[in-house]
Amino acid sequence: MTVLYQAEIDGKEIEITRQDLEALDIESTTPGEYHVLRKMQGFNIKVLYADHIRKEYKLLVGDKEVTVNLKDSVEIQVHDMGLDAFVSSHSGDVTAPMPGLVLEVNVKVGDNVKSGDQLIILEAMKMQNVLSSPVDGVVAEVYVKQGQPVDKSQILVSFE
Repeated sequence: MTVLYQAEIDGKEIEITRQDLEALDIESTTPGEYHVLRKMQGFNIKVLYADHIRKEYKLLVGDKEVTVNLKDSVEIQVHDMGLDAFVSSHSGDVTAPMPGLVLEVNVKVGDNVKSGDQLIILEAMKMQNVLSSPVDGVVAEVYVKQGQPVDKSQILVSFE
């Protein structure tokens, strides 16, 4: 059974397969609100906050607020192959973890960034991957622009 998503729900990790998704009956009741039926049990879910780029969500399930962080199958595969370490240990460069297309460049030379800030959004295998800053620092060089294809391990951003 192939895992499509890894979800961290309030600190607890679960794996979600295609069969898990197919077992759900989901109906949108109003924008941002859903009724979910699973194994003859119904849940009302309201989306309180959604960051689709970072795949971070805050939901109200019944009367309980939960935080959900998702990793899709590509992110799982990249992590399992050890490619999610975008940062070269000696240079501080951010490199492409896989071949793809640059969708967004969110920084420019001279920008001050904090660890975790979104630098680049890279599309690979029809999925959007956010490449975040590994460090607090100043952007020394941006080597790519929107719409540019990149190769695996290509340097995208470097820091002073």
